[in-house]
Amino acid sequence: MAIVKNGFLRGQVGNLVNRKVGNQQVVQTKPGRKIKQSKSTKAAAEDFGYSSSMGALLRQAFVNTHMQLHDDKMHNRLIQHIRRVMRSTPKPRPGLNTIESGNLNRLIGFQFNRNCHLHDYMYVDPILSISNDKQVSVHFPAFQRYQHLYIPKDCYYVTIQVETIGFTYGAFLPLGTQEIEIYTGQGQEEVIPEQQLIFDIPKQQVDIILVGLNIIYSDKMGNRNFVRNTKELHPAAIIGGFV
Repeated sequence: MAIVKNGFLRGQVGNLVNRKVGNQQVVQTKPGRKIKQSKSTKAAAEDFGYSSSMGALLRQAFVNTHMQLHDDKMHNRLIQHIRRVMRSTPKPRPGLNTIESGNLNRLIGFQFNRNCHLHDYMYVDPILSISNDKQVSVHFPAFQRYQHLYIPKDCYYVTIQVETIGFTYGAFLPLGTQEIEIYTGQGQEEVIPEQQLIFDIPKQQVDIILVGLNIIYSDKMGNRNFVRNTKELHPAAIIGGFV
């Protein structure tokens, strides 16, 4: 409560403290009551912070896959997928859940550009596996050039790019990028033979391995190729993961 005395307001109104200093009226703000977080609230905040930082890490790691040609809400969608992985931990511990302790399959199939789902541009599914001698294999069965790929008009090359990345302790380690380049001009064999891409895992420990794939379309002008990909034409996705 505040009162007026000798023309000056003295006392407290809300969080404002009124007092007289010499011949001046001084108004000060009183510090508000500090709100103490409950254990559950703090744990939820830690889980959200982890998923957000992990999403930023994946976005940075796969920059050569999404090529910044993603939809505007890609980062938020990626965080949502990461939280789904975290929630699938066999024995959830709020505040301590991580992506490697959950079901990584929930992240497989994530589309970096929701406007260009990979399945609408490539109609063959590679088979992924990891061997005991620490090699990741991406096997493409034989497929038909013009029947199993979407080929834009006047496209000269279609390049399937596969990238493998390891993650550990809030950092990422590129394990390699390989490409299958397909010429779309006339006079080519219809069938693309089966191919197997092998990625060696380094000796240093990684917690998880993720595999990304994109499709790059290019034109031929003179002796140079020009990439045609845009935000409206850039299929890219996470196609595999291993713990």
